Amino acid sequence: MKDSTKTILKIIIAVVVFAAVAIVAAVLIKERLYGTYGAYEVVSEEKVRSDRVAYYNDDNRLSLVTINGAKALDGNGNLTWEASFGLEDPTVVSCNQVSAIADIGGTNIYVISKEGIPHTINVNYPIVKVDVAQQGVVAVLLNDGQKDIIQVYDIDGKLRVEIGTNTKNEGFPVDIAISEDGKKLITLYVSFKGDDIMSKVTFYNADDVGKNFIENIVGQKVFEGRLVYDVDFLGNDTVGIMLEDGFALYAMKEIPKFTEEKTFDNIIDMSMYDGGVCVVSEQAGERTLQFFDLNGQESGTVKKLPEYDVLRAGNDEAILYSSRGVTIYRKNGTKKYSGQFDGTLDNVYFGGDLRYFLVDSGAVRTIKLVKKVKEER
Repeated sequence: MKDSTKTILKIIIAVVVFAAVAIVAAVLIKERLYGTYGAYEVVSEEKVRSDRVAYYNDDNRLSLVTINGAKALDGNGNLTWEASFGLEDPTVVSCNQVSAIADIGGTNIYVISKEGIPHTINVNYPIVKVDVAQQGVVAVLLNDGQKDIIQVYDIDGKLRVEIGTNTKNEGFPVDIAISEDGKKLITLYVSFKGDDIMSKVTFYNADDVGKNFIENIVGQKVFEGRLVYDVDFLGNDTVGIMLEDGFALYAMKEIPKFTEEKTFDNIIDMSMYDGGVCVVSEQAGERTLQFFDLNGQESGTVKKLPEYDVLRAGNDEAILYSSRGVTIYRKNGTKKYSGQFDGTLDNVYFGGDLRYFLVDSGAVRTIKLVKKVKEER
């Protein structure tokens, strides 16, 4: 065979192979973006033996803490770390596979690194709230009976920043959050001015920029007559503020800059996550789910929602679940799953891709969504 003929055949074969690969890739992408699943298989099951369990879902891991200790599971249901200690009122938070376990009302914080190495931080006053950054930097809100104190610690227990606040002037502490890099902090206080509620969000910079400001305060926003009930960092450089009638977004690389605010006439539910905000509102008796990105722009809408009890957002998805069933929507508005899970369902968390954690009173099941097999006639 002549060389030119061989070359032409090679080109034809290469084109055919490329076309086949492209078709398969297109099918897989379409399935990922638009496919709907109606069945699942159990990947693993972890028994939980305690009446009091706190959970936290981050980076497709599930951290759980009881009065006797804590552990974390990855998206395949594998145990990534486990620690034992005694707690009276346990809580857990995590960021990029680093977890902080605190005893609310107590004075001990346990930070677990990505490798599962435990670190202990002892504070001087009762713990009210705690948050953690990806390096193990911990922000903790304390109360000494007279005033609230915000402290930021390194993973080894070294105090980096201390900020004192006066409850009489500031109001009651509701929330605290630290950025992924551990350099920025936000707090939420609620007070009353006569009969009107006042919600104050304060922005701190615990890095070099904050040293140029009084008490590291680089910004503040007061919402007069409006209740703010949650603040958080969405990723590292965006602050999300959940209001009774909508949400506000601020960009914060160093100091806060207003991005967008959305209000809704009849808001039913809302959930923030690293990719944005999910909002459920009602119009003329019909419930609608909307996805908004970090700039406050709408990316997807779902109308005529099914009945549900809990909304949970994450991984650019929204889970709506109740004892009657579970529906999962993608941020583009397409349905990913619709059906029921066997057994008693208390919570559903994200495990990554097609995997999810199902929690009931006695166990955590890791499941994987699969296509529903058609029954043979």
